[in-house]
Amino acid sequence: MHFDLPSMKNVLKQAVPLLNESPVVLLHNDPHPWNVLVNEVAGHWTCSAWLDWEYAWSGDPVWDLVRTDLFRLKRIGPTPDAFYEGYGAFPREPNRSIYELSINLWMADQYLDGEIDEERVLMPTYEAAMQYLGRIDEAVVRIGNELERADRLP
Repeated sequence: MHFDLPSMKNVLKQAVPLLNESPVVLLHNDPHPWNVLVNEVAGHWTCSAWLDWEYAWSGDPVWDLVRTDLFRLKRIGPTPDAFYEGYGAFPREPNRSIYELSINLWMADQYLDGEIDEERVLMPTYEAAMQYLGRIDEAVVRIGNELERADRLP
């Protein structure tokens, strides 16, 4: 596996100003399906509560959306579009891809350093992060392309 660190540094250097322009809101910061209570109302699922707020902080709401999509205790598949439609927004680019890179590097680091609990409750997340590392150069190119596209927007 080849890893192009200079390209990643360049892309992330370009990303910082854009990320600094992101809105700052209250974040849950531990969003995953096991922290959400839902109930059925008129044939549709409705969020009734978010649990486990001890890691709350402020930041870009896209961070929480990406974590919701990536953190898994079990293999349940991707977050359905209906979630984002109900939320009122899809994770916007290039923030989504930048946070995806950050989260996958964080999870791969925990996995490789053994900083995880013995039961490895986030094993699907760790496995996905290790797979992501196998194509990290592609991800960096994609982020660069998204940053270029964002620069061209009015």
